[in-house]
Amino acid sequence: MNKDIKNIFSNLVDYRRECALKLPLLEDIIATYGEQKKEFLSTFLFLPHGIPSHDTITQVFRYLYMDQFSVCLYCHSSQLLDF
Repeated sequence: MNKDIKNIFSNLVDYRRECALKLPLLEDIIATYGEQKKEFLSTFLFLPHGIPSHDTITQVFRYLYMDQFSVCLYCHSSQLLDF
């Protein structure tokens, strides 16, 4: 359970064309989801400047304590799946 978020999603196959790779796949997924779900996310997140950029998302994940984040992600996933 000590895998960090990048390891958890590292097995995703990236089918994007080489020339279209502006962001690492995980950051692209998070940023795209955020933009598509901005209205929903703003119902429980304070987003005065909109969805954070991919650079901000990358910095946040770089400085997270991954062991703590892994526990939080596991607990959240367990609740969603009723474990």
